[in-house]
Amino acid sequence: MLLFTSRLKIALALALLFVFFESSVAQDGCSAVDKSKPPLFISFAQLDEQSWDGSKYVKGALLKLTNNSKCTITFSAEMDTAPKVPSSWILRNGKMVRRADVPFGSLNSGQRVSLYYLTKYPNKKYLVIGGFGGDVLETVYLNGGDHAFFDVPLAKFKRGGEILLPYTYSWDEGERGQIIAKENGYVRRYETVEHYLRFVGE
Repeated sequence: MLLFTSRLKIALALALLFVFFESSVAQDGCSAVDKSKPPLFISFAQLDEQSWDGSKYVKGALLKLTNNSKCTITFSAEMDTAPKVPSSWILRNGKMVRRADVPFGSLNSGQRVSLYYLTKYPNKKYLVIGGFGGDVLETVYLNGGDHAFFDVPLAKFKRGGEILLPYTYSWDEGERGQIIAKENGYVRRYETVEHYLRFVGE
């Protein structure tokens, strides 16, 4: 276990070598702010003792989720995660600046959250749900230029797990991202858009 933890710490710290980033093709007006990095990416922050494994807090990796774009991106998180009233000010490049109007449910930049994610294990048919501390989820928004932190238990990486973080863009929400069918007097809605951000720790 100590050997694995040491190896993981070194591997995650060298994020550029061991982390694979995936993001969907940016829509018009949703380009990367820093052109040297993807519009949306995950990087290793530090080892941590407060990672939820579904029943208790365990040792984990604290990961940084960065929205390096001009768009608002949506995730699912534990209920009551987002502040009731979004902050009007934000620390950016060492200075406090006033934020543009943001939707209710927006995360504060730098906030620690319990995000919903999936884990894919080698040679396993089904994905495993994890990352949140309850049965009910809410939609949260990560605005352009903001970042948030979330935990993943080290045990998931020890088993060769890959983290898949579901997300959507603002234009995917509601009827724009659905097929709506009327059948026998009932209205059925089918979600048609699904994006995943992938993180691999070796």
